[in-house]
Amino acid sequence: MTFLGIPFDPAEHPPRLHNDVAAHELAAAGLHVHPCDATKRPLTKWSESSSIDAARIDDWWTRWPDALPAIDLASAGLLVIDADRHGGPDGVAAFDQLVAVHGLPDGAPVIETARGGLHYIFRNLPDQLGNREGGLAGRGINVRGAGGYIIAPGSILPDGRCWREADGSPTLVEAYSSGTIPEVPAWIVALIRDKPARPEPSPSPSRPPGSREEAYARAAIDDEAAKVAGAAEGGRNNTLNAAAFAAGQMVAAGWISREECASVLLAAAATCGLSRGEAMATFGSGFNAGLKQPRGALEDREPPAIMYDPKPRATIVENGVVADAETGEILRQPAGESGRIGRLGILTSAQFVAGFTPPDYFLDGVCQRGFLYSLTAATGAGKTAVALTIAATAGGGGGTLGGREVMGGKVLFLAGENPDDARMRWIAMAHHFDFDIATIGVRFRPTAFDISKSLPDLRAEAEAAGEFSLIICDTSAAFFQGDDENSNTQLGAYARTQLRKLTELPGRPCVIVLCHPTKNASADNLLPRGGGAFLAEVDGNLTASNTSGIVTMHWQGKFRGPDFEPLRFALEKVSTPSLVDSRGREIPSVIARPLDMREAGALAADERREEDILLELMLDHEAASIAELARLAGWTTGDTPHKSKVARILQSFAAERPPLAKKIRAHWTLTGNGQEEAARVRDERRKAEQTAARFSRLGEPE
Repeated sequence: MTFLGIPFDPAEHPPRLHNDVAAHELAAAGLHVHPCDATKRPLTKWSESSSIDAARIDDWWTRWPDALPAIDLASAGLLVIDADRHGGPDGVAAFDQLVAVHGLPDGAPVIETARGGLHYIFRNLPDQLGNREGGLAGRGINVRGAGGYIIAPGSILPDGRCWREADGSPTLVEAYSSGTIPEVPAWIVALIRDKPARPEPSPSPSRPPGSREEAYARAAIDDEAAKVAGAAEGGRNNTLNAAAFAAGQMVAAGWISREECASVLLAAAATCGLSRGEAMATFGSGFNAGLKQPRGALEDREPPAIMYDPKPRATIVENGVVADAETGEILRQPAGESGRIGRLGILTSAQFVAGFTPPDYFLDGVCQRGFLYSLTAATGAGKTAVALTIAATAGGGGGTLGGREVMGGKVLFLAGENPDDARMRWIAMAHHFDFDIATIGVRFRPTAFDISKSLPDLRAEAEAAGEFSLIICDTSAAFFQGDDENSNTQLGAYARTQLRKLTELPGRPCVIVLCHPTKNASADNLLPRGGGAFLAEVDGNLTASNTSGIVTMHWQGKFRGPDFEPLRFALEKVSTPSLVDSRGREIPSVIARPLDMREAGALAADERREEDILLELMLDHEAASIAELARLAGWTTGDTPHKSKVARILQSFAAERPPLAKKIRAHWTLTGNGQEEAARVRDERRKAEQTAARFSRLGEPE
């Protein structure tokens, strides 16, 4: 079950934690909340005070730590069908029967309540229906709309009972944020307004049904229910569809009621393991088809069973797996040792590996299509310049970066933080990288906007562009709509409900989001703001660190995929005749030129030599300061030692696993592993010197 991304374990997580976090996640998605007590009574004048303000929510849950978060449905524009199951008519069963006949649109969140009921959530009409049941009254079904509220999913009572999304249901936060909650169906509106939609007329039976027909129908439905209940995975939907078709035929003939058929067959569907939504969709399809072909008169000796072979359902086949095109149920797949998958979904080895999907790389060996990455770097480190270079490579038809292939394709660059800077860099890049601004396949959005509200427009833009292969978001902070960029809860929800959605646009683009690091982050701790909550929602955290104008792109914290050799870029200050100020003077800009494998290899070799020099010096001069080490290495400009260079290398030593150096108070010293590595470096250097000396003597005259 889905529970707002929070695992449910009351022993580990008290109600205060869940209810507080749930309230903030709902508010971050734009849902106005207010606190209720354990009996679901409001603790405030909720219709006036419901809010998305984080400070107000903190105040409420500080005052009432165990309060349940409730959603103001008028502010949210939502309508909820509340099917009760706590005394009186069984609202869940009653609504199931209605849905089996009329159907429900896809995408409606379904919430299991603490007392066993269900909340079906829809988008309300523009004129907002209220709390009137109308034709639904007396069935155990309540209506909650404008002027009403519901306890939110994610809420937990002190005894551990909770409100949570049903299996297979979209989460309310994601559906609301993405605008995918469907409008309340017309048949529900008709019932609420006391104008029930009339069932489709069916031909009158050839003769009035009598006790024989009724007995036959009940026996036939019981027989069909037994078949459904015993159906194995792979044939459940077809069996239920045939049974529903037969039921529709008999209901059309007037032999039995649709309510009785729906109740018996849906109960059997639950027994064989079909989910509620899947069973209702299949039942409705078969039943409505059966209504159009009423059952004929019984023959004198007709057996009490319905022999009907329905038209085969449409199927789709992929990698040998056959699935129902309407419901998605797997009907058949390549057999393993037993050729059958059990209800728990336990697979043979062959079945397990049959589901493998090969990685689809945008940047070979680094970034995959359909994946979400953060690119974290300190201000001024060059992350925007690097991102623009990646965009230009892809939009220009593809190419290589550091020897790695970049897929060509359309690119969308969301320049929300500093579009003027991006614009100047792009002009300079066109001149120095030699591409045509008018034809390159890169599009820009030069302002920040609310991603969750713009997903339909982004989808249309992607379709018009011919699908995007890459989307770059500059920066996460610019597009964040919350009120606290350091809030782990808000940042986690933002990554999950907005940034992740960008990967689902046409073309399954790779999405790279430029991020600022946490406060006071060091070069070996470049993690995006939002902490573990944000990091958990991305597929990898790429990093960019700048050393003397060379930007190294690697990763820290999390990366889904094999490790890769760092990519390196040289930051270059350039100018171009097409980039001038109002007086015609050329404006300098900075671009990131990718280093080829030879350049990167030479740079890595230089870095390794410098590390080896420092290791030996620290082994021989244990008490030396950073300034003294720089002088001993000869890293000076005049009399000024390059302390920053030494400090950078020491930080890299400390980041090694196991570390080679550690800082004790204000002094750096080698660890045991560092001393062993320094001794090994010294031995290798001496051997190399001895070998070189022998070869040099070979050329000397005797």
